[in-house]
Amino acid sequence: RVLFRSGYFMANGAAEDARRTLRTEFTTLEGGSFRIPEDLQGKWTAVVFAMPWSKDGPPAPHGLAKALSDFAGRRPEGDVGVMVAVLDDDGDKVRGLLADKPPTCPVMMVPGGMQNPLVQRLGIQAAARRLNAALLRPDGSIAVALSGFSHHPERAIQSVIEDRKSTR
Repeated sequence: RVLFRSGYFMANGAAEDARRTLRTEFTTLEGGSFRIPEDLQGKWTAVVFAMPWSKDGPPAPHGLAKALSDFAGRRPEGDVGVMVAVLDDDGDKVRGLLADKPPTCPVMMVPGGMQNPLVQRLGIQAAARRLNAALLRPDGSIAVALSGFSHHPERAIQSVIEDRKSTR
């Protein structure tokens, strides 16, 4: 428990970093756009960033996306959204990854993949054997950004959402 709490506080960074607002645009699988913060629908949104996955390569986002979707589904307020952002902008390639087992939440593509400036801004690590994630407040500000080296990102995201009530 102590290790988890220290990881949570380390992931939050300095107070000034926690006030960053994310303004970006992802591409939907149909070729449309998803704008942040405009399209967040007033919800806290967990974004799972994933490299194109394979059996022997980077991990698939399904487990983390499902854990977060399950948490969001248990929220009586309906105030949490979840999405997977694949760090690739080749629609055919991403649709191929999803053919056998689509995640339980919407999937977006990050234009430019690892070269997108957002990737460096959030500290996303391509070499990470775990997934990178971020939790956005309803206004698009970044509540927490977790690199792929963080332990149990789903717990950190859940803690931030649950703890917000005690800090109001």
